[in-house]
Amino acid sequence: MLTLMLGACTSDGLGAEVLVEGAPALVPSTAESEPVSATTTGAAEAAPVLIGAGDIAAEASEAGATAAIIQEFPEATVFTTGDNAYTGGSSEEFLAYCDSTWGRFKDRTRPSIGNHDARSEGAGPYFDYFGTNAGTPGRAGIRMTWGIGTSSS
Repeated sequence: MLTLMLGACTSDGLGAEVLVEGAPALVPSTAESEPVSATTTGAAEAAPVLIGAGDIAAEASEAGATAAIIQEFPEATVFTTGDNAYTGGSSEEFLAYCDSTWGRFKDRTRPSIGNHDARSEGAGPYFDYFGTNAGTPGRAGIRMTWGIGTSSS
């Protein structure tokens, strides 16, 4: 069983329909920057929990509001779907916007690189900020596996 939460962090909004076995479908949010969620029923306490978003941190974003939601799930693995720091993915933007909100979850965050993160030379600030959780520079993919007898990598 798996629990998912997706949230919008920018005025662009996020609407998604995601099907997870044993869970209801996610539907687009009707209010700007309001998170949408789906949870499994039954033994959800023992299930892995993923929580995340994309288009996360900018000067005027809802990153603080989504960070407050993540705070409610201390055992969750946090993921990003790219564009972690606007607008150019600079070290300064990661520190000013991302670190001040989602930074407290960095040790349990599995990031994905976005085009804004990659605007700086070789996406260096992205890899510097997230460290080994970002994967290998030049090969920005990661793989995670959950279940009995497995580990994330």
